[in-house]
Amino acid sequence: MVEADRPGKLFVGGLSPETDEPALEAAFGPYGRIAELLLMKDRETGKSRGFAFVSFESPADAKAAARDLNGKSLDAAEEKHLSCRNRPRTRAGKSSSYPLGISC
Repeated sequence: MVEADRPGKLFVGGLSPETDEPALEAAFGPYGRIAELLLMKDRETGKSRGFAFVSFESPADAKAAARDLNGKSLDAAEEKHLSCRNRPRTRAGKSSSYPLGISC
């Protein structure tokens, strides 16, 4: 399922606390032009909270990234695997409490 208002936006989970924006850009950049990248960080440590949002200009690029990166690791030494999904909207226009839709 793709959001009507943001069809190229992906939720990316399973990130290491050491993940930074350049690592995400390197992983997702080859799939197309990134419109926005938002890595959620801990206020005290400044480290990744384990998830991010990556928005592509093209919904087709987002689908390709989701398809190819699902279950992949950003860091060869890292055990965690990426989980990328489109976040559908509920009827009230708010994000659902858990990610659903296209898995990457």
